[in-house]
Amino acid sequence: MQTQPKTKIPAKKAGPIPCGSQDGTCAKCLGRHPAVKRALSRAERDAIHDHRRRLTIAPGGRLSVGARMVIAHLAEGAVKLTPPGDPSQVAGVLFAPGIVGAGDFRNFHAYALSNCELCCFDESAVKAIFAGHPHLAISFWQHSLDSLSGVRRDASLLNAADATHRVAALFWIIARREQKTAAKKPRSPAVEITLPFTLSGASTLLGLAPETISRRIGALQRAGLVRKTGTRRYLVGDLERLRVVVTAEG
Repeated sequence: MQTQPKTKIPAKKAGPIPCGSQDGTCAKCLGRHPAVKRALSRAERDAIHDHRRRLTIAPGGRLSVGARMVIAHLAEGAVKLTPPGDPSQVAGVLFAPGIVGAGDFRNFHAYALSNCELCCFDESAVKAIFAGHPHLAISFWQHSLDSLSGVRRDASLLNAADATHRVAALFWIIARREQKTAAKKPRSPAVEITLPFTLSGASTLLGLAPETISRRIGALQRAGLVRKTGTRRYLVGDLERLRVVVTAEG
């Protein structure tokens, strides 16, 4: 089992970037998060940038954003949450774009599975935002409730005893997420995905050796469940068929 390094990466400050910017990171900024878009106007979303502090975390680094941090928006990358006493267990996995709350850092250890970029908002910033937009707090609360059951379900699948089921669950979780973000497009049983991290990141998440993961991906390919289409890109031929395989583990 890999030992999780405890690396704190210093903040990299950046000035405000309007939500309309074509900057790659800003395309996944907090202003574009569904909970924020439902609650705020375009001008109000732009103003959120005045309160942020940007952090970058290298793969394998432990996310540590300070005691006064209330909300962090994961703009790029993927994060593994683990119980403090058992880094081998998956308490949750977060993909960009997504919200990380202060409770996640109090109750879990969080490790970057890939290069991560976060826009952080401390207590004073959040109070200022919510004071001007109290309806945003309600929107965040509803979004958190909607996400909680999914995070718990995903964690149970990624902790499966069988290595093949763990790897299959990872593909299914990412493919399901990809399908949801493409909800306006014609639905198809096939979904093309990009793994958001290398085999090393997958190893950290699943608690499996990279070689084991490679072999299990090969088994999924031979079974016709996935097909490699490029660097870290795969076609999940039938999402429902993969779901049946994943959920049959229990």
